[in-house]
Amino acid sequence: MKGNTVKESAVWEMLRHLRIIQGEKHEQFGDVKKLVTDEFVKQKYLEYNKIPHTDPIEYEFQWGPRAFKETSKARILEFVSKIQQKDPKSWESQYKDAQDPAPSTSQGPSSSQSTRQSTAASQSARKSLAASQSARKTIASSQSARKSKSSG
Repeated sequence: MKGNTVKESAVWEMLRHLRIIQGEKHEQFGDVKKLVTDEFVKQKYLEYNKIPHTDPIEYEFQWGPRAFKETSKARILEFVSKIQQKDPKSWESQYKDAQDPAPSTSQGPSSSQSTRQSTAASQSARKSLAASQSARKTIASSQSARKSKSSG
């Protein structure tokens, strides 16, 4: 993501590398297009917007208000780094962006609210990481099964 925005086509390309295909029902995530474009939008994790003046019509995702409240760019970069098994610094611009402090608001959360949000975000990140690891294992076992079929 650059500038908190990413083209929808880039999201599907990245997911395709993880063997999560748009339009195909995923074993763990179900209808992934509906999950990303409907559920994550309804829950305010993402915003889904039409890109003006594009033909054919293109869409982009932006961070939603809930994503800003519950996580940080640094945590997302850490998560992606674990999945990709890379150092977060290998994405130079995203790493630099993640190090910049978030803009402060005049009415930020209280200390106890901040602690609760941080705890909830940590729990959410752990669940996401566990789901991702499970998905990676599923992908690896299906690739192994396909190799066995093709060599057998």
